[in-house]
Amino acid sequence: MSQTKQDLALAINLPEGPATVLLAASDLSMILSEIKTIRGELESVHEKLATLEATQEQDTTRICLDIALDRQRLTSLERGSLAPKQRDYAEILRALLKDHGGKMLARDAKKMMHLSDSHFSELLAKMEDVGRKPFHLNKRQNVIFLK
Repeated sequence: MSQTKQDLALAINLPEGPATVLLAASDLSMILSEIKTIRGELESVHEKLATLEATQEQDTTRICLDIALDRQRLTSLERGSLAPKQRDYAEILRALLKDHGGKMLARDAKKMMHLSDSHFSELLAKMEDVGRKPFHLNKRQNVIFLK
């Protein structure tokens, strides 16, 4: 017998082995009715637990979706939108690239547009439809191209 059962048996003065207990029918019916109410409460607790688990899963899914949307918003804010003057330069750059077959050296485009290094680099960073890669003959120069 476990320690708690032994303590309980000593407190009630019951023998440790199997014992026969005589109960009145009214006491037995009272005990059975209490068992029924406890089982009903237990079923209620199981239903509440299932509901809480489902709610927790929905909340977790919603929070994950919110995090993903926030990351997308942050990415779009970091990338930034083009200012009106940059939009004009972007259109000019697209037209230059189309005239040159979709690709050209970044150095030549910058000279044709009369932009500083920093402004041209900023413009390329904000344009999603223009890519940049090293020139195959001279890796120090970049080729820009339409995606």
